[in-house]
Amino acid sequence: MTIKKPGPFRIFGAIIILLVIMLIAMNMLLIKSGCLNKQCVLINIFIILLLVWATTFWITVIKHLNKK
Repeated sequence: MTIKKPGPFRIFGAIIILLVIMLIAMNMLLIKSGCLNKQCVLINIFIILLLVWATTFWITVIKHLNKK
């Protein structure tokens, strides 16, 4: 038995992925232009890694739910 995602859920997922991409881009721009010390760069890199990890985890959970 497969679970099909309804239309609003697909739109919600696309919005979340778009927002994550925007946050990663903003952190990369901040690293490039605004960070003057090592601590600022490390914080922004860890934020980017956290966003990538959370998005990957979310996509994995959704795919696992669709298999059942």
